[in-house]
Amino acid sequence: LNRGIKVAKTALIARMDSDDISYPERLQKQYDFILSNPDGALYSCWVRVVGQQGQFIRQDIFPSDYYFYNLTFICWIYHPTIIFRKKAVEEVGMYTVPYAEDFELFWQLSRKYKIYNLPEVLLDYRVTDQSLHKVLKKKEYQEAQYKQLLRNLRFYAGNSYSIPQDYLDCLQHNFQPLLTTQSIGKIAACIHELDFLTQRILAKENINRDENSIKAAAFFKRRFIIDFFSTHLKGLKGIILLLRLKETELLKWLIKNKIKKALFLKTRPSV
Repeated sequence: LNRGIKVAKTALIARMDSDDISYPERLQKQYDFILSNPDGALYSCWVRVVGQQGQFIRQDIFPSDYYFYNLTFICWIYHPTIIFRKKAVEEVGMYTVPYAEDFELFWQLSRKYKIYNLPEVLLDYRVTDQSLHKVLKKKEYQEAQYKQLLRNLRFYAGNSYSIPQDYLDCLQHNFQPLLTTQSIGKIAACIHELDFLTQRILAKENINRDENSIKAAAFFKRRFIIDFFSTHLKGLKGIILLLRLKETELLKWLIKNKIKKALFLKTRPSV
């Protein structure tokens, strides 16, 4: 990757992987988008995630102004969708790690340059059971992401900042380790930790910093996490969690749905 950057003779470089499908109009639409937003250094777009045979798996439609905040925790940007400015990438040191190198590069760019996402699907992103990050180098990729996440958090919270491993998993939307504990206290503490980190991100000057966008993105992430745990904890623990977090609207919704489920089970004919 770095060799390709060095030999490139153009100011803009587009990424592409051999097993993905770039739509015919992708480069033209992204180039027009770049002309409309000339102050950026990194540009991406939405994708369709497809399987080995091209079958549809999912489509992540995230608001473009949420990308900067979430890049602290998880990489929403699909590597083969990007176009970047060669000079900017060279100035941040290009690709510097062997695993999860895209996450590392994008975060470094976001510290110094504007990043943009074109809210349009322009690429089919292929995943298989034999993908490098899933099978061959799964452990290495996970360790690299944990290391980068902790580094990102310390950038905002200080070099001495520490956080439990299952909280790190949760912040990257791997909820199972924290769910396994069934601990309302730990889950609530993780949510409060997210609130603390959001305040630190808001307080840090950055060319991408927009207070309203950060607050909206943080609300979305917080609600997504709380919604998962409130509906997956055993018994009444979900309700107790919402009471502790003072999530009144979610609490009303959860109680209403539990009542509906109970009434349905009560009136359903036995087989």
